[in-house]
Amino acid sequence: MNITENQHEIDSVNALLNIIDGSLYNGRSRWIYRGHSNSSYKLQPSVGRLLKEKFSSPDELYRYEKDIFNEFFIRNYSRFRESNKLINLAIAQHHGLQTRLLDWTYSPLIALFFAIENELHHKEDGALHAYQQGQGYNQYPPKFENNPLEEDSYKDSDYYFVYAPDLTPRISNQHGIFQIFKEPVKEFKEAYNLHKIIIKAQAKSKIKKNLFRLGISYDTIYPDLDGLAKSIIYNNIKGNHQW
Repeated sequence: MNITENQHEIDSVNALLNIIDGSLYNGRSRWIYRGHSNSSYKLQPSVGRLLKEKFSSPDELYRYEKDIFNEFFIRNYSRFRESNKLINLAIAQHHGLQTRLLDWTYSPLIALFFAIENELHHKEDGALHAYQQGQGYNQYPPKFENNPLEEDSYKDSDYYFVYAPDLTPRISNQHGIFQIFKEPVKEFKEAYNLHKIIIKAQAKSKIKKNLFRLGISYDTIYPDLDGLAKSIIYNNIKGNHQW
């Protein structure tokens, strides 16, 4: 399939909304979004990015992936009593474990926040990816949910889009949907109706301030004490100044 990736550029929240109204909302399929702090980052799961950085072969990487997930699954079981491995994989993803899941969200503003939240990246352009996902959700083989790390669990697709129950506040507050990869070392790029929206570096600070005014902030995205603390610091140091 030929790559179809429409390119746009924004310097404000309003500019993003204008693109959505003018270019994205056609057809019946819903759009999903993902934000990157650097426009050069690929649409690839975190565990897949470790190839060549930490591991010399995919087989070595996949052994590492299974080992860290199995440890998380065993140690997390006493908290949720949840035996479904796909659900546990989603929980692990939201708490920083490297997995073959890629986070997307139904909210373009939440994706925009992820692209601009880290001020260490405010000197480089960010990106927001928008994708009109035609494949149904949770349409995977029956045994897939208890064996998501095995290649033979992927019958007729290189990836699936999956929901996960709202077992943690982060999953529910981020309006998330997960893309799970059969081969996480491969970049997701060959897709119809995939848009890339460049976020200008010089606009990131203003966009962040406006998102806070719209109620998109650390404590809404990360509804825990860490998120609350970050919001308090921002509001009292950065949010009340021109920066």
